[in-house]
Amino acid sequence: MNKRGSLAIFFCLVFAALVTVFGVWLQAVTLRVHETDIARAMSAQIQTHLASYDRNLYEEFGLFGFKQDTADCQVFKSCLPDALQNLPLTIQARDPVLDQDILRLQIIRHMKARVPMVYLDDLAGRIRQFSAGLPDVQSSGAIQPAKVLTHYSAGSRTYRRMNTVLLSESDITGSLAGILQAYLQDVPGTSVESTAKTLFGNIMEDLQEKILFELKKQYRQYASSIAGVSLSEPDSALLDQMPDFLDPGNLTAAAGKLDKLLSFDTSPVYEKLCLTEYVMGYFLPRVTVKTDQTGTTPLKLLDGRDCSRLTGQRPGEIEQILTGLDNPETAGSVIRLYLVGIRSVIQLAALLTDESRMTSIRATAAAISAAIAAISAGSAVIDPELLAYLLAGGKAIAAGFSDCSRLLAGKGVALWPGNNKSSLQIWYQDFLRLFLLLTPQTTLLERCGALVAKVLPGSFYTGILVATTYRGRNYQLEGGYSS
Repeated sequence: MNKRGSLAIFFCLVFAALVTVFGVWLQAVTLRVHETDIARAMSAQIQTHLASYDRNLYEEFGLFGFKQDTADCQVFKSCLPDALQNLPLTIQARDPVLDQDILRLQIIRHMKARVPMVYLDDLAGRIRQFSAGLPDVQSSGAIQPAKVLTHYSAGSRTYRRMNTVLLSESDITGSLAGILQAYLQDVPGTSVESTAKTLFGNIMEDLQEKILFELKKQYRQYASSIAGVSLSEPDSALLDQMPDFLDPGNLTAAAGKLDKLLSFDTSPVYEKLCLTEYVMGYFLPRVTVKTDQTGTTPLKLLDGRDCSRLTGQRPGEIEQILTGLDNPETAGSVIRLYLVGIRSVIQLAALLTDESRMTSIRATAAAISAAIAAISAGSAVIDPELLAYLLAGGKAIAAGFSDCSRLLAGKGVALWPGNNKSSLQIWYQDFLRLFLLLTPQTTLLERCGALVAKVLPGSFYTGILVATTYRGRNYQLEGGYSS
């Protein structure tokens, strides 16, 4: 009986200890489960706010931001079990969109992959404009129209027609080109190819590979120094094979690889280009059309909206950013004054370097000086050279006003004045882009934020902090578009 009583007491003590241990363990597990539920509910509340970004802000300016009172704040409680329904919730919006650092990061992230496309599109437009102006140059007699050689087929290879531009007014008849055309236009392509291989071997292929290698090398050096792109080769996993578009895992992996390629560090120069093109792509200028040899075309924003349809609602925004003035008319007048000054200086420089025009101006100045001396009986004598420079300055200012009028009408002017019809043309938008590049980055960010607040009043945020209290402990979770 003593032994049985001792065992009973021992088991009671052990059982009490085990109950205590299991009770503590059960409470710890319950606490961890509730903490997991709280974290999941807080994450859902943050995702709800981030998903409730303002559509107008994104459509108008390409920026992500939400208002604190637009999201459903009951998501937190709806994600909690019944035992945690009475938990308090504190929501605090952080990181305003119009803060300069936040705005700069959003603009760079939005534009760094778009800037090369913008410049390529602008280059293609200038090439089309230059090609459209070539008939005017050819009609002047400087360059004869192209002679077209008949195209022919050889086996599976089809040779396109080739244009030969002659630099003289004489016809190709009797010339070397005419003789070659007469003898070679009916030669099969296979014969030409085999003869070229016999004469040159693989020299042309090696030269082509070398040229492509040098071009690739120069481009990667440019991308590394200006855009901050890594010099490492692209991920072969993204380029070797196309992903299975029905497999979510493959799509997620491909999106991750693509995001890695686009997530490169930017240099200050590239950041300034991103900011400049952002202003040109999302804010309205005073001039909303562009006229060239191909006709008059309306300018469009980066998202494809027609500027002429929006100018009544948001007139002269880029001019306001450049000048810091709230009145569009006053800002436009200031930019017009800048244009007149720049074009007058260019016109004056072109005039002073043109010997024939300066000779004519000096002759006119000498005649005027002699006439004044004769009328005043020699009492008023003006130096002819000084008078010539005054006349040249007057002509340059008049030409500057004329160029400014053309620019404000959407027409282009020659970068360097002259009679050459094939000279490089520049438009009003090119001057705006130049002014933006010369404006400090902090100034542009501040004025862009002011215009965004003017168009879309209210406070927008990019980050949020959610906090609650459970069993005397504080729990916080923070998220945002940049995290």
